[in-house]
Amino acid sequence: MTIAFIIALIAAVVLGIAYLSQVKASRQQADEQQQLLADYQRRVDEQQKLLEDYKQQKLLEDYRALEKNFENVGQGYEQALDLYDKMEEDKQKVHRANEALQKHNETLQQANARLTEETEQKLQAIRQVLADLQQAAEASGDAQVQTMVNVLTGIVG
Repeated sequence: MTIAFIIALIAAVVLGIAYLSQVKASRQQADEQQQLLADYQRRVDEQQKLLEDYKQQKLLEDYRALEKNFENVGQGYEQALDLYDKMEEDKQKVHRANEALQKHNETLQQANARLTEETEQKLQAIRQVLADLQQAAEASGDAQVQTMVNVLTGIVG
């Protein structure tokens, strides 16, 4: 019975050693799993940080592109305003030139009317003189004077 006790004791010690080895192995495995989990979580965190950095970079690039587009639109708007101002200025110049031409045209028309009237008055006076000369030439009977008066009357109309 002592042999059975010693065998039982050896079996108990072997089972205890096996149990301790199993516990130690399971702790090691648990530690390795914890380390793997920590490494995995660190990688996930790094990936998330990279993704966030990428998103931030992309947002920054988009913002800069929008800012540049806005500046270009602003410059185009300023150019359009400058062009509109120049057109308005040119329109005012053309309007002033047109008014000046209309005033000059009116002055010329008034001068033309005045000259036409003066010419008509002088023509009437010349006709009257020619009629008087015609009567005087007929009264005097001078054929040369009558011929000259007739020619002048033909010219004057």
